[in-house]
Formats: sequence, C-alpha cells, structure tokens
Amino acid sequence: QVQVGKFYILPASFQVDKFYISPASFQVDKFYISPASFQVDKFYISPASFQVDKFYISPASFQVDKFYISPASFQVDKFYIFPASFQVDKFYILPASFQVDKFYIFPTS
Repeated sequence: QVQVGKFYILPASFQVDKFYISPASFQVDKFYISPASFQVDKFYISPASFQVDKFYISPASFQVDKFYISPASFQVDKFYIFPASFQVDKFYILPASFQVDKFYIFPTS
C-alpha cells in the first residue's frame, strides 16, 4: 500500500531497463516524471486500485519499448504526457474500469 502527497522522479538523465510500480493499493495526490532524457525498455504501473489527482510524464526526450498501465480500477482527474520527442513501440492502457476527467498526449514532435 502506497499513500503519498507527492510521488515524483525528475532526474537530469533517466535510463533504465525496467521501471514499474505495482502496489496493491495506490492513492496519491501528484504522480509525475519529468527527466531531461528518458529512455526505458519497460515502463508500467499495475496496481489493484489506482486513484490519483494528477498523473503526468513530461521528459524532454521520451523513447520507450513498452509503456502500459493496467490497474483493476483507474480513476484520475488528469493524465497526460507531453514530451518534446515521443517515440514508442507499444503504448496501451487496459484497466477493468477507466474513468478520467482529462486524458491527453501532446508532444511537440
């Protein structure tokens, strides 16, 4: 179980083979990742319950093999990704229930 006011990762350079969060319960006010460079093989979140106010990723460069979120329940106010460059092999969300106020991706390129 993870409950936190703010959850974020914002390194200058981010290169990782696997990045994932899979708690049984996840409730957070803000969740974001905003590195200058982001290159990852697998990025996923798969909690049983996911309720969050803001979820966003805003790296300068984003290149990833797999990016997915697959919680049993997903309720979020804002979910967005806005990198300067976005190139991805697979991007998908497959929750059992998905209710969201805003969901958008707006890369510059």
